[in-house]
Amino acid sequence: MISGWWIIAVVGLAVVGVVGDYFFKRASMETHAIQNRWFIVGCLMYLLSTFGWVFTMRHIKMVSIGVIYSLSTIILLTAIAILVFGETLNWFEIFGVGFAVAAVLLLGRFA
Repeated sequence: MISGWWIIAVVGLAVVGVVGDYFFKRASMETHAIQNRWFIVGCLMYLLSTFGWVFTMRHIKMVSIGVIYSLSTIILLTAIAILVFGETLNWFEIFGVGFAVAAVLLLGRFA
């Protein structure tokens, strides 16, 4: 069984990665997508999360990390897309996100 603290650590690393994705999205909206501060901040967020993964992987099986990280990322990216960037989801995308969440939960159940 995974300790609650390690689950929080994995979700926290997912948050750091999603914040990096937020900055990459901001960078993509600029004229020069990789020549702006948003791109650099996104890279730094990914670098930060990489260091966290090295320590986290020492204590948790990769399959468990994958399930927790995937579920967190799906939910967080969808929330940021809708709430921050004003993106909308059509019915296919809503069902797709729902099926993705269900698939990850099933993987976690049997992993």
